[in-house]
Amino acid sequence: MLKLENLSVKIENKRLLTTISCTIQPGEIVVLLGNSGAGKTTLLRTIAGLVQPESGSMSLYERSFAEVPKNKVGMVTQAFGLFPQLTVLEQCTHPQIIVQNKTRQESTHVALKTLKSLGIDSLASTYPAQLSGGQQQRVALARLFCMDTQLLLLDEPTSALDPANTLIVAATLKQLASQGKIIILSTQDMDFAQQMIGRGLVLRDGELVEEIVSTTGTKSIKDRLLAI
Repeated sequence: MLKLENLSVKIENKRLLTTISCTIQPGEIVVLLGNSGAGKTTLLRTIAGLVQPESGSMSLYERSFAEVPKNKVGMVTQAFGLFPQLTVLEQCTHPQIIVQNKTRQESTHVALKTLKSLGIDSLASTYPAQLSGGQQQRVALARLFCMDTQLLLLDEPTSALDPANTLIVAATLKQLASQGKIIILSTQDMDFAQQMIGRGLVLRDGELVEEIVSTTGTKSIKDRLLAI
């Protein structure tokens, strides 16, 4: 369980988040919604430990984030963060070897299986500069999916993907959620949000202003999102 209590962020005298509080259960997919500048990326980066909160607290399975092993929380940013000197396969194996102490054989098995699930196993020996934006995005996702991560944070995970590959990523995320992972993502893609949403958190000017729950019998979540 992820718990945020009165989380506030202020950078250079500009308040970016104001008293965000919510609880997210294992196996839940939560979609952050709101216009550009609403605070979605800041919230993801704060949870990931990339931004220091001004006040408030965060806990994962009743442990403060200072006590949570670094490999239990992972994030894919819009910049992808691939290492130019590593092949696609190495992008996925090196973190497993370094952080999880896996053997090269073990990490390669996991990496190739994950790359295949995302349709990019044929790119295993290529380098980031040889890939399209969509391919780079899938490699970044594969790298995260290879790790034993309890909390997955995804900032616009389908921004460079075509509809077919968006469906593949959606199916993979749902499978990970079924294994008890907590997934939080931001997206401006309303079709993707419609596919993924279990619960939506609507941010406006750094504040959590509304929650949307996908419930049978309510009007289309997509229509509701477009009305925000």
